[in-house]
Amino acid sequence: MTVADIQPLVMGLVLLWAGLWKTFVPASWTIASRSALSLLFHRASLTQVIFRLLGAAELFAGLLLPLPPHQWWEMAVAMILAATFVGYVLFSLKYAPQRPCSCLGGRETPVSWRSLSRAGLLFVFAIAGWSAQHFWLAAVRAEPWLLGVAALEMTIIIALSPELDLVWIDPQAVWNQWFRERNDRGCAAVSAPVSASLEQLRRSAPYQTLSAFLKSSQLDSWREGCWRFFSFAAEYEGQSATVVFAVPVLEQPYLVGAAVIADSDDPVLATLGPPNRVSLGRAPAQV
Repeated sequence: MTVADIQPLVMGLVLLWAGLWKTFVPASWTIASRSALSLLFHRASLTQVIFRLLGAAELFAGLLLPLPPHQWWEMAVAMILAATFVGYVLFSLKYAPQRPCSCLGGRETPVSWRSLSRAGLLFVFAIAGWSAQHFWLAAVRAEPWLLGVAALEMTIIIALSPELDLVWIDPQAVWNQWFRERNDRGCAAVSAPVSASLEQLRRSAPYQTLSAFLKSSQLDSWREGCWRFFSFAAEYEGQSATVVFAVPVLEQPYLVGAAVIADSDDPVLATLGPPNRVSLGRAPAQV
């Protein structure tokens, strides 16, 4: 049992992820239209067809590689895909270095040396897996340390993927974005009375923290999509100010955010609430 025997699992997982993203995530199709792939196939419709065919090939290989029995030709398919990946990244770096890779999902980021290193490493993994003689699960049972090798290889691939930086640098931000996008699809059309939003606001931590600074009842309120905004006159650190609260339309008081804005020249004196989740919308009325 050798390291070669674990490569079908590693390559399978990477190709499965890439194939699922290209095939089933609509955002990937938009990114593909802005990638270097659009320079190779000048028509947008053809670019989309090639992109999805590539995703289907990756999905097919990604499903086959981790399944028994081990077949030599499966690694040959993986090697061809990895070589194609290397060639595509080299083309992108030369002719469209500012365009996204559109390779493994995540954020839309330009190709870089990290993209090339990842592509080259996958090609090395595929070559190493060419000499595999045993099914990966049998190899792991005989030599459990091989599973650690697979985990290390996957970690390196993720670290070399600029599109996935937030997954390991700031996983909370990834969760926040997913959660917000999931809610935004349905909450924008939800009918919620202002009284319910006010009640949710009063129960929130930002309101309870800032209530001592408020000097008026509600001045203004407005709604933008999934959020309702309320403004109040306030006095904060000796300055006349306006406090703007952002309240989700759905019952989620833990997502309430607030900003304290000085009335003099509009500097933000303080913010409270979940970061990177809410936008204050239009400027509040001056008092």
